Amino acid sequence: MKLLVLLALLVPLSAHASQRFYNPEYRGYRLDACLVFEGNCGAPAALAFCQRKGFQGVNGFNIARNVGTTMTIGDGKMCARSWPPCDGFEFIECF
Repeated sequence: MKLLVLLALLVPLSAHASQRFYNPEYRGYRLDACLVFEGNCGAPAALAFCQRKGFQGVNGFNIARNVGTTMTIGDGKMCARSWPPCDGFEFIECF
């Protein structure tokens, strides 16, 4: 038992504290790449997603182009148009 506790203390928290979310969704729709409709795209939207999931920050993300209908996490607006297309995330990795 003492050995298990010692091993648990030696493993850095970051080894277990990150999670990658593929094709992340918000309120049942693909998460838009922008925090608010057509604004604050990329890192701000990824960070808001991670924080809503209970994480502290973002390790990385990749934007997926033209994914269909999306919803912004900052203002809950939907993007459902063909041009310009709606972008979402391929993945977001939170820590």
